[in-house]
Amino acid sequence: MSKKDQVLIRKAKEIHALYLELNRNGYRNKDLAKVLNIYPSAFSVLFNKIIKALTSLSEYDTDVSKKVQQLFSSFNNVSEVKTRQRISDYIEKLKEVKIQSSGTSGEKLKRFIENLIDDSPREVMARLEGIYHCYYLSSFGYKIKREPLMISYSAINESYLIRKGNDMGPAKYLGFGYLSNNHIFTIQIKELDTLVPDNYLAHFHLPPSYSITMNLMKGISVSMSNAYLPISRKVILHKYSNETRMEVFNKQETFFFKDESMVDNSIVQYLQKSADYIEYLPIPQPSYDVDDLVKEERLKMVKLEEG
Repeated sequence: MSKKDQVLIRKAKEIHALYLELNRNGYRNKDLAKVLNIYPSAFSVLFNKIIKALTSLSEYDTDVSKKVQQLFSSFNNVSEVKTRQRISDYIEKLKEVKIQSSGTSGEKLKRFIENLIDDSPREVMARLEGIYHCYYLSSFGYKIKREPLMISYSAINESYLIRKGNDMGPAKYLGFGYLSNNHIFTIQIKELDTLVPDNYLAHFHLPPSYSITMNLMKGISVSMSNAYLPISRKVILHKYSNETRMEVFNKQETFFFKDESMVDNSIVQYLQKSADYIEYLPIPQPSYDVDDLVKEERLKMVKLEEG
């Protein structure tokens, strides 16, 4: 076997190990292909077919040169000459990516979130833009609440921003939205200007007709109750306007429906009849063990008796 084939096999094993490690750290093939300046289709063949096969060859096989030649000749979109010339450069570039990936967990999380946003089709997200009336059961007095929510594209951030609540309301939230899959629209927003901010997550089902019209979305949220404990509720978004101007958004009121049964609003009536929610109750002097669960059940019974 020639020395150049020995070098190729050693480098193939090195770059294959780097590739697998970066995959485990969340890097996708298209991300790595961009780093190496290779077309995604050629990258897939190079790493999943050729380099993977090279790692199974022995440096001391007397027939290895012929096997290497046959391997490359099986694929017409990867050049043997260019691969030999560039493999050392590919290794160095992937090592740089590895160094970057060993940064803080916050940096890794940021990359994960960026991928979720980048993978959301613009043509679909654009149909969701506008101002909505957001209805849900408030943990303050357990009344149905309506507040404004806006979905708008930010050219600066290259993402869709979500605003819930405005200058006229008691609380304002800001965050981003993305498609979790073809049927679920997800928003992640954080409460502004408060010492104990609420981090709000909600998943909304996209109706089959969303490609034609978008009037209403039904969802489930997870956030923080007024007792600073987790609470999950039904949320309904009803489209008010296709506008995305702040001056229009800031004119929308936030209010509570004090007597839902007297309100001529199908959404309010629906939530009033099926105001399902899951929450933990604050337990006096919690011991942070299983006894707290028994105390909470007793407290729920007292609340039901009082109700």
